[in-house]
Amino acid sequence: MEYDYKMVDIYNDVVNGSFYFVPYTDMEYGIVQMDLIFELSPPFTDQALEDMANKVLNLCHKAESFDTITPLQRLLKIKSYKKYTENKKMITFIWRKKTGYFIGIMEREKGGGYSLIEEASIGKKIIPGELANVIKNGFKRATV
Repeated sequence: MEYDYKMVDIYNDVVNGSFYFVPYTDMEYGIVQMDLIFELSPPFTDQALEDMANKVLNLCHKAESFDTITPLQRLLKIKSYKKYTENKKMITFIWRKKTGYFIGIMEREKGGGYSLIEEASIGKKIIPGELANVIKNGFKRATV
């Protein structure tokens, strides 16, 4: 099946600097995080950041998720959604067939959830070196 979009949540732990990447898939009841998570711990290069973001984006829609907890909750061994998002900024890396690539910049809400505050367009194609800058700038504008 061909999809018109791919989407990855990228979390940044502001305490230890780690990045966590979680891809999405379509289910009968909506769009959900896949049961996969990838961690990129510092120090890492811009190239490693771009490679991980692209790798995880290409995994979208390749598996289904049936778990009641998120992959990040399981990795961090924290049951509370509010607790596991504490000290985590989030952006969403998205590709849409019609419009190309962009970053959704999020703000963390009091209950631990996130809401979109801004979109940063990347374009139809990614220029090497540009994606890492867009991701880092997105995290500068995202809020905890």
